[in-house]
Amino acid sequence: MNPFILALLIILIVVISVAVIALTVAGAKEDAEHSFSCPNCGRFFRANWKKLLPSWILNRAHRVGLSDKLLLRCPHCNQKDLCKMHGEED
Repeated sequence: MNPFILALLIILIVVISVAVIALTVAGAKEDAEHSFSCPNCGRFFRANWKKLLPSWILNRAHRVGLSDKLLLRCPHCNQKDLCKMHGEED
């Protein structure tokens, strides 16, 4: 393969990878601005975007009716469940 084309392909892969990572982090940071309610204890809490990141990636990968829920651990009852996301004003 031509070295010039190989270099272009490598640059393209790096640029696309950086863009995907940046968009994923931006989405998690946006969701961190919202509050979540625990289905077990009913209390509201906010989560750090770094703690939202794994759940955001997994849930957003197959958004089948879960667009407003993320798998999180409630800081109050310590149970892991699908917690409903609420608006910034909640």
